[in-house]
Amino acid sequence: MKRKTSIALGLLLTATTVLAPSLTAVAAPQIVPYGTVEAELDFTRNVKDVFTEEDGVTTAVSLEAGNYFSMRTVNFSKGVSKISVKLKAEGPGVIVIHKGDESGDTVGTIRYSATNGYKEFSADVNNLADTDYFTFENKVGTCAVDSWKAVPGETQEPETPETPEEPDTPPVQPPSSEQGAINPYEKVEAENATSDELTNAMVVPSKDKVVINENGKVLVQNVNFSQGVSSINVYAQSSKPMVKLNVYIDDADAPIGTAAVGTNITNATAINVSSNITGSHNVYFVAQGGSVTLDGWQAVASSEQPPVEEPPVVEPPVGDTVNPYSAVEAESAAATDMSNARVTPKKDAVSLTQANSYVAYKNVNFAQGVESFDANVSATAAAMLEVRLDSATGDKVAAFRLDQNSTITTKTAKALSTVTGTHDVYFVVAGGSGVTLDSWVAKTSGTVEEPPVVEPPVGETINPYEKVEAEIATDLTSAMVTPSKDKVVINENGSVTVQNVDFSQGVSSINAYAQSSKPGVSLNVYIDDAETPAGTTTVGPSITNATAINVSSAITGVHKVRFEAKGGSVTLDGWQAVASGEEPPVVEPPVGDSYHRCTQGTL
Repeated sequence: MKRKTSIALGLLLTATTVLAPSLTAVAAPQIVPYGTVEAELDFTRNVKDVFTEEDGVTTAVSLEAGNYFSMRTVNFSKGVSKISVKLKAEGPGVIVIHKGDESGDTVGTIRYSATNGYKEFSADVNNLADTDYFTFENKVGTCAVDSWKAVPGETQEPETPETPEEPDTPPVQPPSSEQGAINPYEKVEAENATSDELTNAMVVPSKDKVVINENGKVLVQNVNFSQGVSSINVYAQSSKPMVKLNVYIDDADAPIGTAAVGTNITNATAINVSSNITGSHNVYFVAQGGSVTLDGWQAVASSEQPPVEEPPVVEPPVGDTVNPYSAVEAESAAATDMSNARVTPKKDAVSLTQANSYVAYKNVNFAQGVESFDANVSATAAAMLEVRLDSATGDKVAAFRLDQNSTITTKTAKALSTVTGTHDVYFVVAGGSGVTLDSWVAKTSGTVEEPPVVEPPVGETINPYEKVEAEIATDLTSAMVTPSKDKVVINENGSVTVQNVDFSQGVSSINAYAQSSKPGVSLNVYIDDAETPAGTTTVGPSITNATAINVSSAITGVHKVRFEAKGGSVTLDGWQAVASGEEPPVVEPPVGDSYHRCTQGTL
């Protein structure tokens, strides 16, 4: 009965103090770690709670992100190879073991998952020996810790010190032994990084990728390049053009390689390495020019040649013409001339990266004339896409005005003049950038109309009293739709704007379905172009429970609504307004499901 044991120990220590006040003080009793050690028998703690389960026997320590407890005078007389923790949790998380206090060196990392009752999780540890002092810190997630124990390892005898290291051994190099080293010649998953290894970056809610914000980085430690490296294949994507991913080795000031990140995360992008690299190193991936979603990476050994995946160039036969009255795929063989443009990694569209970019289609036969052009297109910012004949500066025969929209949609442009005969057709970005052309088709007055475009007609409004999905927003600033297309990640100081929202019933509060990977992050709501928010809330770690944002002013009629992240990035699933005549529902998160700030000290 663990509670009785703890109480008896406390009474024994108290009795010793009372009965023998004249005795000289002795050192605190040492903890023997090779059996069960109760988590609540600590010396320093910053925890959410210490509680007893309904069985009246099990007493546990409740930990949220940032909470910790320390163990002093632990006698590792038999050495230590692993430390296991018995805990229960509703979701995944990470406990970091520090040597000394919570700011000390990391000597082990325990990753846990959701449990049904209490379950043991363990991790290899190093640099703990003799009588030592260490700290358990819950970095990610929420859990309740019942107990811990150590697994004996090779005993380290203090009176027989090992032979000193050779003077020429660099102390800052990570260990070169195979044990614990990462093999870079197999795919390394980005989400395996711990929170200590992420700077301005976060693991996505699906736990299978990492979003690196602009100038953020992911660190991978102790990578063993035993076979050298000629290039590194990265599986990454970005929501806008001109974003780069740089690779650094150890503490180098300059990257060993860099690559422009495309829009397809399933195809590898090769980063050629500029220097000779062997042995064990730390590797940093740094986003430049925007945020990058990183799925994983893999090194190509210096003795191997990276595969060349360039598709064969297929020239259209001489004399053949292109039929513009059936859909012309942007990346088709007819597209034989491009400037500042490229076929997307999935080979299903053409990306026009900047102003004056163009893609040209040769020998297009307008035998039936043209009344209008349809283009399936998207743009990362407002842009103008023109259709010109025979050169990039030739006669302009149509122009598409594009709003910011990361989703391919159909746009229609009237023909500005009569078009007949065979021509080369140029699609030219006349203003803006970041245009992706999927396909196009010419229409005549006799052309059978396609189904109506799914664009909302001018004047159609959004009903805020039903859940509004975040990913429908067309105005994203320092934000991106997640790869699963069901949420939006808003970077710090970024925003998402929803146009044409009709608050016909007024609004008393807004329920936001949002989460953040760290405490102290806020979500602000602005109406139209107001400089101060109409409401704000602190974002917790659960996206399934609504967080109510009380609105500070009377709002009716049609407005645009802007959601802004402050203090860190926010993942937004959706939102819903509560009419001014309704009482907002009380949304109590489950115990342990929200961030809680504790003051440091003994409970």
